Amino acid sequence: MNTTPRPSLGRCSAWPSACHRREMVAAMERGQCRRRAAVSPFTMYRYDASYAIEVHRAHPSRFALVKPVRSNRPAVAETIADWAATDGTVGIRIMMRGDTSPDPADPGINRVLAAAARHSLTVNLMATGRLEQAGGLAAPQPQHESGDRPSRSAAAARAARSCPTLADLPKLLALASHPNVAVKISGACTLSHEPFPYKDIWDPLGRISMRLG
Repeated sequence: MNTTPRPSLGRCSAWPSACHRREMVAAMERGQCRRRAAVSPFTMYRYDASYAIEVHRAHPSRFALVKPVRSNRPAVAETIADWAATDGTVGIRIMMRGDTSPDPADPGINRVLAAAARHSLTVNLMATGRLEQAGGLAAPQPQHESGDRPSRSAAAARAARSCPTLADLPKLLALASHPNVAVKISGACTLSHEPFPYKDIWDPLGRISMRLG
């Protein structure tokens, strides 16, 4: 979380008032975590990745960088090229929300996938409620006649943050048919209907790990 003044859309009420990057590094030490991806926090800064960049510069051996991009912007390929040249960059993120087309063939989304492939960047999908679309994006497709779109096996989304409820589990597990898809599990305890240690989520989490880990 940011402790340096910059424009912010606010924060979740459950978050602490501040969490300095040094505290995160200390927590990583305790958990024996050597390195993690710092995804620029969309809920606070939207498409401004300056805070994530600040954290990486302070701890370059600890954090790699992922930035959300606007798939509906004509210049998104140029944005991705600039981001690829930023030290520490490993990926970009598509926030599949109301302003992002639900069509896997959407030209804007395909510009993002093609640009990411050109720069060897992983594509992270925030795909809540759009698991079928995520599968469509990951499936290999023939190139356009112009030749400007690589196969999805090269340009595909490689991580989907999804499954808002365990009712979506079959759709999530179906993504295992795509070898270029992996799943990042986060906030899993919020899906539990039991107190800690959340026994009702361990079986589905195990199934996700075995199929998509």
